[in-house]
Amino acid sequence: MLVNSESRFKKDDVLALKNILGEEIICAFVEEDSTHYTIKKPFAMAMTQNGPAFAPAVMFGDCDGEMKILKSQYLWAVPGNKEITAAYTQQVSSIMVPQKDTKIIT
Repeated sequence: MLVNSESRFKKDDVLALKNILGEEIICAFVEEDSTHYTIKKPFAMAMTQNGPAFAPAVMFGDCDGEMKILKSQYLWAVPGNKEITAAYTQQVSSIMVPQKDTKIIT
């Protein structure tokens, strides 16, 4: 069997992944091989009284670094949509993503 070793994702792409239990996570892509994705900074969506928010995907573990997950346990991995990618970027970094109708005043 031939395996394409090239990934369709680039390092630090924001991905949405859905596991076989139906749970979705959003994370930063690091690399992949034939059996695993290596990701970092995984979050899940949680409903709060103020609406949806990011919650740590790993509640009780130390996952500040990279982690490997089995591809066989995930139904799909796709790039995050524009809104989720902007919110995720703002959540995990000090980068402020500008709103759609903002203007730079000099």
